[in-house]
Amino acid sequence: MKITTYNGRPDKYLGYYQPQSVIALGVENVHVWCHELIHAADHRLVGADFKGGQQADQEIVADLGACILLQCLGHDVESDPGFCWTYVQAYANRAKLNPITAIQRVLKRTCDAVAAILAEYDRIKAEQPTAEPVAA
Repeated sequence: MKITTYNGRPDKYLGYYQPQSVIALGVENVHVWCHELIHAADHRLVGADFKGGQQADQEIVADLGACILLQCLGHDVESDPGFCWTYVQAYANRAKLNPITAIQRVLKRTCDAVAAILAEYDRIKAEQPTAEPVAA
């Protein structure tokens, strides 16, 4: 997968995920990065059921997942739960759902995507050689 950037100012999106090929960021914001990364993990897990465009369930998974992932990593401020709630509300309203109901419908899927990213991180970290102690 290619990771790239673009000038996000004239665009209406802060970032985007193009299935199985690109994550692009138009801003320097770790929450946006994690949102797009969750899209990629969610796509890997749900496969052919993943659809292009702004699907309410996928957007709720991505933003809620970004918030959870950043909380897990100790980035409380960057997780921005207030923005996440506003984002979830907007997509739940679009789907004509109560926000809590919308979250309940995708919570396992969201947690699975977060767990997949953390497991991959652990796998990569375990493969890294450890530095030898320097003799005094």
